[in-house]
Amino acid sequence: EYPLILTLPNLATEAEAAAVAENFLANGVKSVFVFSGSGDEILLRALAQKDIRLIGEIPPPAGLEGSWIATVYTDWGTGVRNWWAAWADGGGAGTTQNVEEALIDFSNVNEALFSPGRQNLVRQMLIDLVNDRIDTGVDLATGDAR
Repeated sequence: EYPLILTLPNLATEAEAAAVAENFLANGVKSVFVFSGSGDEILLRALAQKDIRLIGEIPPPAGLEGSWIATVYTDWGTGVRNWWAAWADGGGAGTTQNVEEALIDFSNVNEALFSPGRQNLVRQMLIDLVNDRIDTGVDLATGDAR
């Protein structure tokens, strides 16, 4: 069942990290999102050795750039500045488009894996999610299925 979440104990061995990578492969996973602090380089290298692509909240560790799709980050400052400017120009309290466009951005992009066109599609999908134009089937307030 999606999402597939696997964890490693602190100070995991290379064998434990390789087992996690194998488990991902056995479940058809080809790309993983790595949360900040969710694994050390042993896990990231084990995933990359199995040709699993990586997306993270952190820059790619040295030597993993070829397996790194992008670093995803939130730019709240730009979002708030854009919203405030739109509101001050008469956009009103319902003005969200400028905020959403700045909330999520990418760095350390491997354009061979994540082209500019795909980046734009992901940005638009995130805007659509925020504006409830895409139904996830999950109540965002409670986390319960609808």
